[in-house]
Amino acid sequence: MALTNEQIEERINQQSTQINKIDTILELQRGLTYEVKNLALRISGVENTLESIDNKLTSQTEKISKIEGFLEGQNANIQKIPDLSEKVGELKNWRPIALVVIGGLMTLSVGVVTPDFSQINLKAQSRDKK
Repeated sequence: MALTNEQIEERINQQSTQINKIDTILELQRGLTYEVKNLALRISGVENTLESIDNKLTSQTEKISKIEGFLEGQNANIQKIPDLSEKVGELKNWRPIALVVIGGLMTLSVGVVTPDFSQINLKAQSRDKK
């Protein structure tokens, strides 16, 4: 079986077309390889970002735990606020109480400071009799 020139050219054209397709496939594969490497770098960057976020969340969780512990410790003080406000409400009438106390102190001080005239008169009379 001898091949004619036309058949040989046709086979060469077919093989040339197949080579062109293979070249196109190889170029696509190179492009895909580049894109895969680029995606791998991006994924690595995202993983690093996620790790950083995870570390920050851990730090925030620890801080929140400390704050919660502090608030639990302050809970007893917070529960005393109604009692204190009631006592402050009772102290609203401090003026009349203060006036009574001040008046009592003034009366006491006047009584202590004021001389006893009856004793002075007795001493004067005893001098006069001598």
